[in-house]
Amino acid sequence: MPVPLFCAPLFDRYALLFADCSYQTDTLSEDAVTAHLLNYAQRNLMLQDPAGLTSAKSFTGLSVSDLTLLQTRYASDAGGLPVREEIAAYMTADPLGEAAGEVTSLLSSWKGLSIDLPELTGNGGSQTSAWEKRREENQREIGEAQEQLEENGAGETDAEDSDPAKMVDEFRKNPVLDQVLDRGTPVSDSSVALEGLPSHRNLHAGTGLVPANVRTAEEPNAVLLDAYLAEKCGCWQREKEGSRLSYELEYILFGKESDRDNLTSMAKELLLVRTVCNAAFLAEDGARRAAAESFALGISVVTANPALKEVFTAAVLLAWSYVESVQDVKTLLAGGKVPLVKTGADWSTDVDDILRPGSLTGRREGGRGLSYGDYLQIFLYLVPEKTKTARFLDVCEADIRCTEGNANFRIDWCLDAFVVRAEYAGSFGDRFAVEKEASYH
Repeated sequence: MPVPLFCAPLFDRYALLFADCSYQTDTLSEDAVTAHLLNYAQRNLMLQDPAGLTSAKSFTGLSVSDLTLLQTRYASDAGGLPVREEIAAYMTADPLGEAAGEVTSLLSSWKGLSIDLPELTGNGGSQTSAWEKRREENQREIGEAQEQLEENGAGETDAEDSDPAKMVDEFRKNPVLDQVLDRGTPVSDSSVALEGLPSHRNLHAGTGLVPANVRTAEEPNAVLLDAYLAEKCGCWQREKEGSRLSYELEYILFGKESDRDNLTSMAKELLLVRTVCNAAFLAEDGARRAAAESFALGISVVTANPALKEVFTAAVLLAWSYVESVQDVKTLLAGGKVPLVKTGADWSTDVDDILRPGSLTGRREGGRGLSYGDYLQIFLYLVPEKTKTARFLDVCEADIRCTEGNANFRIDWCLDAFVVRAEYAGSFGDRFAVEKEASYH
C-alpha cells in the first residue's frame, strides 16, 4: 500500500522524508491522510485499459469499505527521535564522513580547556565571567591599596582615576557587536516569534508507534548530528538562501528570536573563550608580562605612587587580554582564523592599545588555527542533544513556511510512520480486513 506523498521542500532542504498531513492546506487533520490512502486503495482495485483511458472493477468487485489509521508517529514525537533517526541514516551513508572527522579533531583541541560558557548553559543573565570576576577583584585591590597609602601618610591619591584598565572598562559598556564589528557592517534583522515555534508550543503527537524496521537504524552520535547541522543550516558568513533566519546555527545554539540577538550571544561567548585563553597566555609569557609591568610602573610613577605597580600590572594584563580578544573576534567574524592556544607569533596587539580599545584596526583574514565555523562546531557539541533537536525543528518549520504553498506548515503534523487498517468488501458477499505498517525507514 503506497504511503502519502512526502513533503518535497523538507526533503530538498534537509534530506528528511516525512508526509505533510496538511497537504499544503490550512487544515491539520489525519482525515486528509486517510482520504489520500483510501483513494490509492480504490484506484489499485480498478482495471485500466493499456491507454489508461477507462477503468472498471475486476470480476470480484472488490472495494474498500473503510480505512482507519490505527497507529502513527510524527516528526516531533519522543523529542524529535524520528528526525534524529533519519539524520543518522543520512549521515552514515558515508561512515562518519570527512565533516564528522573534522568535528572530532576540533573537540580534541578543546579538551583540557576548562571554560564555562554562560550563554550556552542558560546562565547568561546571572553569571559573571571569570574575567569580570578577576577585574572586580582587581578594582577592589586598587581601592584597598589607595586606602593603605593614605593611611601611611602618602596623602590623597588618584589611583582609581589612573587605573590603566579604565578605558577598557568604558569600552566594554558598548554593545558587543559594536565592539567586534566595523562600523557599517551589515547584520541581519530577521526574527521569528518564539511562541509560535515547535519548541515553545504544545505539539501534536502520534500514538507511540515504534516502526518494526527502525531497529536497523541508530541514533546519530553528537558528532554526526553536529556535522549534519553544519551542513544543512546557515550561519554568519554562510547564510542559506530562502531561510527565515540568516544565522540558523546561532539560533540552535542560543534560541533567541532575532538574528542580531543570536549573533550577539555568539560574540559574547567567543570573547569569553578568547579572554580566558589570552589571559592564560599572558600569565606565562615573560616578555609580555615584563612589558605590562613596565607600563604599570610608568603609570604608578606618574601618580607618585610606585607602590601601586603590582595592582596596576594586574589591571594591565586583564585589559590587554580583553583587547587582544576583541581583535581575535574581529578576525573570526571577518573570515580569519585564531588558534585556541596562542604562541607569541599569534599575538596581535601592543600593551598601549589598552588606552585606545575603540580604535583598534587591522583585523586579519586567513591565519592559522580555528575559523568562526570551527568555533561554532565546538559550541554545538556543548549544547544538549534535546535542545539542539528542538531548535532544529524550529528552523525546519520556519524555513518550510517560506516555500510556496506551505505558509501553514507544521513539523509536528509530519507523518513518519503509521499502521493502517483497510476493510474490503466483494461482490460475492465476502469481507476481510488488512493491517499494514508503512514508514520511510
